[in-house]
Amino acid sequence: MPTETPKLQPIIPRYHLRILDDKQLADFKSATLEILEEVGIHCPSEKALEIYAEHGGQVDFGKQIVRLPADVVLDAMSHAPRFYTMGARSADYDLKLDGTATYCATDGCGIETIDFETGNRRASTKEDVSKMARVTDY
Repeated sequence: MPTETPKLQPIIPRYHLRILDDKQLADFKSATLEILEEVGIHCPSEKALEIYAEHGGQVDFGKQIVRLPADVVLDAMSHAPRFYTMGARSADYDLKLDGTATYCATDGCGIETIDFETGNRRASTKEDVSKMARVTDY
């Protein structure tokens, strides 16, 4: 008889960790907006470049670079949901991502690992993935 998968249990933090103060956060936002507008982002998708162009991005189709004016970025951010739910196959396992809880899980992919002998990154072997699974299951 198959066992039922238990629901994920969120970790409810007892404290709020804040790394940046208000001025640092404002400086970070300002620098980010400046980079998006002056340097831009590389976007190798013709379809995405067209969408950016249609919505106010300054697009260099040849170099595949999009520069986003601050007002375009801020307008887009104002329409983004503050919180959302990451849906599972079954609604019983949906994760409500609203900032009140943390969910921990392994990546499940393990395509690369750090070799303990050499300290170098390399492609994972079946043995590496097996060891990762044992550690995770512990």
